[in-house]
Amino acid sequence: MATLSQVKDIIINSMRSQVEHANDRDSMRPIPMLQSDPGIGKTSFLTQIIEDDLEARCLPLSLAQYDPAEFGGWIVAQGDEMVRLRPDWMPVNTPEEQARAAEGKVVGGILVDEPQNSSTALMNILAQLANERRVGKHYLPDGWAIVLAGNKDSNRAGTNKMPTHLRDRLAPIQIDECMEDFLAYANKVGMSHLVTGYVRAFPQNLNTFQRDAMAWGSPRGYDRVSTILSWGLDAVQQHIAIASQIGEGLAAEFAGYCRISDKMGDPAEAIKNPTTYPVPDADPSATYAMSAALAAMATADNFGAILTYVARFPHKEFSVFTVKDACSRKPDLKKVPALRDFLLNEGKALMKNW
Repeated sequence: MATLSQVKDIIINSMRSQVEHANDRDSMRPIPMLQSDPGIGKTSFLTQIIEDDLEARCLPLSLAQYDPAEFGGWIVAQGDEMVRLRPDWMPVNTPEEQARAAEGKVVGGILVDEPQNSSTALMNILAQLANERRVGKHYLPDGWAIVLAGNKDSNRAGTNKMPTHLRDRLAPIQIDECMEDFLAYANKVGMSHLVTGYVRAFPQNLNTFQRDAMAWGSPRGYDRVSTILSWGLDAVQQHIAIASQIGEGLAAEFAGYCRISDKMGDPAEAIKNPTTYPVPDADPSATYAMSAALAAMATADNFGAILTYVARFPHKEFSVFTVKDACSRKPDLKKVPALRDFLLNEGKALMKNW
């Protein structure tokens, strides 16, 4: 099993190789397919790579939404001949994209999502696209690459068996959930500190997939929990809404964590009086909650005070959590001079791989 962060460079190099060797042997164009339990974040991860890392256009393609004739291109009469029209999903480069493609750059990525949820007929057409970069006589434009994402067959998520000849043309990679990957994403998009603190405190609950459950713990579910927390619901309503995303059992645990977080103290007071305000050392969950709250509140102006406060934590790993999550949310915090002194004096050993 691999994590999303471990396969990032594989995805990027694969897409670049597909573009560079578009007219060479198919063995020079490996096409990755990420497979995992539902809700791990495969699609968001691949979209981010295409749009942010490669600065390219992302074209999501939900294969199951097409019928074979539509996906392969309608066949119509033109005079005495029958011709296959270009499928409407097939991209066309803009002049700017064509110029970038002429420079050998990736200008677009087709993200085929959940291909096993489609029919065998559709997957047979996908096999030609994967192997020959075309459907019928219609070829992918220059600069375009293909990536896929799907659930594992064992998840029984409405999947069909992928034909052998298609599987042979792909590079399937099994993905496992990773707390650090999730927290990096959560901090980037600004999820609630209650969510990030809870996952820090209970990493075993990040993925609790059960095939017959209506809801379970997953990165996607916790992302939605963060949204629910912003709605201002009363306690009963909030519990019902959160249970709909991560299940009744985890919703009860999360509510308990939120109650514990009330005992962590006031993070604003901790920032105001970093050398004297009490640290929550009696309950590890309260310390997780304080760490997450401080990370969410960190700015260039108060980061020095936060570093002073977390340096007083009796267990240094909590101070590391705070610093890593804060800088993940706001990378410019790495430029704050006080951070260098903190790393030298308090966190050098624990953060040497950061």
